[in-house]
Amino acid sequence: MSKVKAARSEWFDKYIDAMLQLEPRASADDFWEEAWELSGSHAEENPSTVAFRQVFPDGKAEPRPGMSSPEWMQPGVQAPPGWRLERDAWRND
Repeated sequence: MSKVKAARSEWFDKYIDAMLQLEPRASADDFWEEAWELSGSHAEENPSTVAFRQVFPDGKAEPRPGMSSPEWMQPGVQAPPGWRLERDAWRND
């Protein structure tokens, strides 16, 4: 394998790992195509930085409904049966 191809593959793997840390409910397959495209255009950048920008385009690490938690786990939304908010944490009966 050439050095360029090996470096791109390494960047690709690091990007996928970073995305899985930011989006724990996703799978590697969810980011495969995106990672391969970005590995060609952003190879000189840190893959973790690129992943962070993909998830938080405005640069602020704030949780997004439906990504780091289900959409119903927001204040004022009716929770499904069996779930309750207890001391600022969701509990399941």
